[in-house]
Amino acid sequence: MATLAELRNRVRDRYGILPTDTGLTDAVLTSMVNSALRQISLESDWPWLVASPNTIITAPGLGDYPLPENFLRVIDVSNPSDGYRLARVPIATIDTYTADRQSRPRWYAITGNTLALAPIPDQVYTLQVRYYQTENTLVAPTDTPRIPDAYDEGVVDMTAYYAFIAARQPEKAATAQSAYNAWLARIRDNVNRDQTPLRPYIRPGGI
Repeated sequence: MATLAELRNRVRDRYGILPTDTGLTDAVLTSMVNSALRQISLESDWPWLVASPNTIITAPGLGDYPLPENFLRVIDVSNPSDGYRLARVPIATIDTYTADRQSRPRWYAITGNTLALAPIPDQVYTLQVRYYQTENTLVAPTDTPRIPDAYDEGVVDMTAYYAFIAARQPEKAATAQSAYNAWLARIRDNVNRDQTPLRPYIRPGGI
């Protein structure tokens, strides 16, 4: 994995930014590298951001449960005991289920970092939340992002884009942005090709 220090140096080397540039210090470039990583994490459902499943143990009468701090986007919520997958619905649907309508949860909504269930659980259930996690925030020179080395060229280009915008150099910023867009299209295509076609799954006894 490329370290924070290596990513900063690659930005400088590729785009001719001098280490003595007082406007683009290590601290400034660090902030821009982290901004680039956050931007990339929002571009697509990247496989390197899939987190280990989070287990939630429900309690009778409690409908809201905190999600991990690194939660970014949900993949699915299921009951591993029988493979039942809860359906995602708007929070307004969840709100129609009051405490007197407790049963096995069938639906869920995400509000911020909270998982809201409906119906409200009537007993203890073990649920599993699969999700995409946020990128690492790089602080120390040796810190590394989650994005693999094979795909980190986009971090360099997007960081350079931010740097040239800050330096009021629109032409160089446009060059860096164009390189980033080309990288994004290429990587999306590569990730899509790498995914095995999905087969329909029918649970015993029905869909």
